[in-house]
Amino acid sequence: MMSDKAVKIVVKYCGGCNPLYDRVALVRRIEERFCDSVRLVSVDEGEGDAALVVHGCYVRCAGTTELSHLPIFSVCRPEDIDDLKEHIQTMLDTHESEEPSE
Repeated sequence: MMSDKAVKIVVKYCGGCNPLYDRVALVRRIEERFCDSVRLVSVDEGEGDAALVVHGCYVRCAGTTELSHLPIFSVCRPEDIDDLKEHIQTMLDTHESEEPSE
């Protein structure tokens, strides 16, 4: 079950004109790894604590202007998931240390 204090990450996909891998599957792997502490939402669902921009290739055509006020993590290949997991874990550790203790 997801915590009420979950970190909210806005996910934006590129247009998919030249995807070199299954972008949706990659995002599912992130959801599975961080299911208790991260909530992934679409750009249309509002604000978040960070943004994940999923590009299908090295062109990286997905615009990020509407997300520029957030920390942005970009992936353009499946191998990027390891760095992404590290970034998310660091963000979670920081988020937890900033919460007031009861």
